[in-house]
Amino acid sequence: MSGVLHPVGPETPGIYWLRRIGVLAAVVLVIVVVIWAIPKPTKAEPADPPPSTTSQTSSTSTTPSQTPTSAAPSTPAPITDCTAAATKVTTTGPTRVSADKKSEFTVNLANVGDVTCNLTVNQDTFELRVISGSDKIWTTKNCDKWLPTIKTTKVKAGASITVKITWSGKRSAAGCKVSGGLKAGTYVAKALYGDADPGNLILTLR
Repeated sequence: MSGVLHPVGPETPGIYWLRRIGVLAAVVLVIVVVIWAIPKPTKAEPADPPPSTTSQTSSTSTTPSQTPTSAAPSTPAPITDCTAAATKVTTTGPTRVSADKKSEFTVNLANVGDVTCNLTVNQDTFELRVISGSDKIWTTKNCDKWLPTIKTTKVKAGASITVKITWSGKRSAAGCKVSGGLKAGTYVAKALYGDADPGNLILTLR
């Protein structure tokens, strides 16, 4: 141990220390070179992150569905009563009649509108009357059995329904009462349906 700390030889102690320092420096240099020469591990690049679940959900929600959808069936519009403008009333029958003798008239109710509508014949909607000037001679309003009732009927555009009515050739009163004695002259058979224009037929009573 004393030989290391106190070199013995022909050289001066300083020479020995310089040699030792030189050897030590060479060893340190070799260690540094070895450490520097050892390859350093490379840092792995992070892998691409998986697609965001939120993005996938968003894309899915904005992509239009490929499943065909059937349109809901449309509900047809309800059929309403024929308006006055869409109803044409026409009265036909004998134009020469006799007092106290029956005469049959035919009333035609036509749908002159563009769509199907309802026509109903009853005491509330229809009347056939026979008049002479301002004198009301006879009317179906005086007796239910004089007017054949036609229940609500769907009538297409351009189609019609008919009502046949028999006049006794006499004067009428409420309660289905009739009386004779009409004078010869000009009379009018007038068919009335709601607010539609009436259908008139001029009669000559003998």
